[in-house]
This record gives sequence, C-alpha cells and structure tokens, in this order.
Amino acid sequence: MDAIEKAKELIEVLSQDPRCVRLQAARAAAGADAALQSRIRAWNVRKATLSEAMRQPPDDPSELIGMRKKLAADYDALMAEPPLAELHAAQTELNGLLMQINDMIQRAVSGEVDADGCGGDCGGCAGCH
Repeated sequence: MDAIEKAKELIEVLSQDPRCVRLQAARAAAGADAALQSRIRAWNVRKATLSEAMRQPPDDPSELIGMRKKLAADYDALMAEPPLAELHAAQTELNGLLMQINDMIQRAVSGEVDADGCGGDCGGCAGCH
C-alpha cells in the first residue's frame, strides 16, 4: 500500500464528492458573471488605492477612515451577491470535510486512533454506527 497512490485515490473520491462538485459549480457561476467580475475588479482597484494611501502620511485621517468604511461596505455587498454567497457557503462546507479528513490523518500519524480508525471524539463525526 503506497501512501501516494492512496492519496491519489482520495483526490479522485473528493473530486466526485457533492461538496466538491458544489464548490466547482459555484466557482464557475461566479467566474461567468461578467457584471460581478467587473465589480470585483473595481473593488480590488479601490483596495489597492487605499493600501497605497495608507502607506503615506495622511493629510486627513478621516478621509482614510471613510475609504476603509466604504471599502468594507462594498465588500459586504459583494459577498451578499448570490454567486459569491454560494461560493462562500460551498467553500465553507468543503473546508469542513477537509478539516475532518486532516484531523483523521493527524490522529492516525500521532497514534491516537484505534484499530477501526476512530479517535473516540465524536464531536465532528458524521457517525460510524
């Protein structure tokens, strides 16, 4: 049993998992939304402008504060857009699965896992019974 080969098998299984499929679909939908991508690019330009302004001694600190508040509000508005909200939700869901897998691997490597692969902490477990 080669660990790399098993990892490749895991990658194949993960790529077909509904959580991964959901994330890929969400990425594609967000990427295909031209208006949304234009807003994201504009936000990134404003973020870079603010970063540059923050590197200089401020003439008027309230101006920087206003820029930061506007940038934060625009970020929240972007993240509320359905394609980005779905992308975030899908990424969060997949991250949960990946953290669970990583936890299982870490427990196995550290010797904290019994023979059936259970570490005994069912807090994040979907169930083995």
